Formats: sequence, structure tokens, C-alpha cells
Amino acid sequence: MYRLLLTLSAALTLLAAVPAHAATLLWSLLLGEGSPQYDYSVDQLVVDGAGGCVVVVDRYDNNAHKNDVVLMRFDSKGSPVWSKIYPATDDIEITYIDKKVVVGSVTSPSGDKKIIVIDAAGTEATISEATTDIYNDMNGEIGAAGDKKGFFVIASDNSGSLVLRRYSYK
Repeated sequence: MYRLLLTLSAALTLLAAVPAHAATLLWSLLLGEGSPQYDYSVDQLVVDGAGGCVVVVDRYDNNAHKNDVVLMRFDSKGSPVWSKIYPATDDIEITYIDKKVVVGSVTSPSGDKKIIVIDAAGTEATISEATTDIYNDMNGEIGAAGDKKGFFVIASDNSGSLVLRRYSYK
């Protein structure tokens, strides 16, 4: 019995000495600051496979009663790569992303749809046809929020401000 207790104590001591994995905050960025005029919400966050991400932020103007969509790309260090504002837009859904290109579907308030393709420099090309809706909403609303090195979270407080945070698994 004594030998069993000694063995268990030794095993517990060794297990306690093994470092546990933790999440470490790498960077944090303000996506939108809540105010009486604007309400912000994140519609989609998709990682690019290189440590960065693209975030789709809805910005509702309480005075004008209209929704704008802000599309922002960040690199692995949290630096903004590009940002675009789509006035009076109902929705943007990212359907493909890698480190060189972002493809998404844009929906206007009338319900018309078109495709946007944005390269790494922020240059945008639009694919549309007269009287025809073109869309490619294959992923639905939620994209991957992490990769093999870490993950992203959106933090929101009572003021309505939104903050994007990148964590590592270490």
C-alpha cells in the first residue's frame, strides 16, 4: 500500500512539473468605437492561413438609418493591410481567402449581388452582370477563427466598442 501511494505521489509530482499550454495575447486592435451615432457588429472573421485575417464589420448609422459594411485585412503582426468601406451595403460574405487574395459576395439593400476580388495590395475587381445576381456564398456566415499558430476573438464591452484580439497557443 505504501509503495502504491509513493508511486502515485511521484506520478502526480511529475505531471505537475509539465508545463500547461496557455493562450497568450499577441496583439489587440480597435475595430469600431461605439457612439450614439454608430452601432458596430462583426459579421464575419476569416483567417488567411498566414497568421492574418479579414474582418467584415457592420456599421449602422442611427442618424441616417443605413448600414455600411467595413472590410478590413490584417497581417500576422496585427498591422492593417487595407480597409474598404461599402456605403449602404447590406452584407458582405467572404467565400475565399489566402495570403494573396480575398473573394466575397456583396449584397446591396435592393438585394442585388455581385462578387468582389481584392488582391494583397487592396486593388479591387468587381464581377457583375446587368439584371443578374452573381453570388458565391459557399461558406455561410462563419469562417475559421483560428489556425495552427493561434486564434482570434472579438471583444465587445458595454460601450459598444469592438476589439479584435490575436492569441497564440503558447
